[in-house]
Amino acid sequence: MKKVLIFIFLIFCCGFGFGAEFVFPPELKWWIDEIQKVDPDVDVEKFSFSEERIISKESQPVSYKNKLYPVFKKWNYYGDKFAYNNIFCSLTKNKNNKYEVNFDPDMAFGIFDKTENLLFMDSFGASKGIDSFCWVRDNRITATGRWITDSYKSGLCDVDFLIYDYEIKDSKLVVKEYVYTIKNVDLSNLHLSWFSQRTDYFLADYELTEQEEKEVSQIMKNATSVISKRLIEDADKTKLKIMHPFGPYINPLNGKTEFRNYVAYPYYSIKEFCSALDGEIISVKKVSLDNPDTSITIKTGDLIIEYFGNIRPEKNLKPGKKVSKGEVLGALYGGGDYGMILKIRMKYCGRIIDPTPWFND
Repeated sequence: MKKVLIFIFLIFCCGFGFGAEFVFPPELKWWIDEIQKVDPDVDVEKFSFSEERIISKESQPVSYKNKLYPVFKKWNYYGDKFAYNNIFCSLTKNKNNKYEVNFDPDMAFGIFDKTENLLFMDSFGASKGIDSFCWVRDNRITATGRWITDSYKSGLCDVDFLIYDYEIKDSKLVVKEYVYTIKNVDLSNLHLSWFSQRTDYFLADYELTEQEEKEVSQIMKNATSVISKRLIEDADKTKLKIMHPFGPYINPLNGKTEFRNYVAYPYYSIKEFCSALDGEIISVKKVSLDNPDTSITIKTGDLIIEYFGNIRPEKNLKPGKKVSKGEVLGALYGGGDYGMILKIRMKYCGRIIDPTPWFND
């Protein structure tokens, strides 16, 4: 019996721990899965130790009584402490009865006693913070987060993905950080915060707040149709509607539910297309080695519109060039599943959003 118990204990340690350094609970595995979208090789074992910090306990009780949202509280097993994702965030309910998380420029992770007195606070700047966390013992927390170390005009950024090991030792909180760095990351495709996984309760990453919707509508009110020339010369381009909508769909090849983060017009409908807005080209490139699509990305203020498909771009297009709305960007070509289909992806303030309200006319 003793040997059986030892064997079970070893299995538990192997399943939950990373060597003797920190414990990575299965509740946070989804966060690794998200990063694997941009780097399939990432794994917990590849995070390397970065630094150790000591945070002293608050010298005087700081009460947050009735100032914290229950949904953000996570209690330890004993029930005498809870941790709080971000002390400085707030919630507002929108017209669709979903909650919008409002962030202060800075972030602070907090650990409280059961009377809502602050015990420890770990403060971050605007480019660093915590995505999610989990108690692994009554005095120990594993958290995940990221630090944007550099960002580029293209919308890509360099990111240190972080695992935090928090351990309460008497009047001190020992913090060990483990890092995995990826260069040139498109964070708009990743749903790394825990509340972005709960789109039944919170606004999804791609959903605009009411204020953001007004801002995008203000930019798009002067937009022109992207259809410069239809394949059938006398066809009415004002009657052409989106065929492939934004959002979840069933992939007919594998039967799995996937997420389409763009919209697309029908096959064999558009011959030439143009820019919807005045703006500046930030990239003209192949989408990837295993994707035949060519992408043209144009920035107008905080709004980015990417046109992609089997495209022959106009020869004078290059990063930095200013374009006017209605200016022809390219022609569509080819046959089969990839031929003659124009796809459009939109980003606002670095997040992918649904283009449908502005491209279905």
